[in-house]
Amino acid sequence: MLSLTTRELKSDGTARFSGRGKLAPGFTGQYEVTAGSTSDPLQIHPLPTGKEQITVTAIPNKELDINGKPITSGSSGTANVQHTTSPDAAVEAGNAIWINWAEGAVSSDTTDRLLGPITALRFTATTQNAIFEVVI
Repeated sequence: MLSLTTRELKSDGTARFSGRGKLAPGFTGQYEVTAGSTSDPLQIHPLPTGKEQITVTAIPNKELDINGKPITSGSSGTANVQHTTSPDAAVEAGNAIWINWAEGAVSSDTTDRLLGPITALRFTATTQNAIFEVVI
């Protein structure tokens, strides 16, 4: 698994980072995954009943430059989002059951909403880097 480091916390409250830790409602994050890698799980705090919605955007063939701006990193790569409803203990032990999002591996910018009691997310980039954005 790939663990990414903190890049930036912007004044508008959005963050660019990855790594282990639970994401809370109201969080907006941007993650970069290196080609051929899968991110560490991003655990999610339980969301209020009826508000169990997470929006995820996969942006294949892009990476963040030194200023945090997306730039093209190549072509023909794909990006995939996986989620789990496994308990936190299973996620932390590496025993979670991961489910591909309905979009599957995508080769163009794609946004979808994940509904339900999701406990963690993880992201995969194939032959090119990819950027993932999460809104809870």
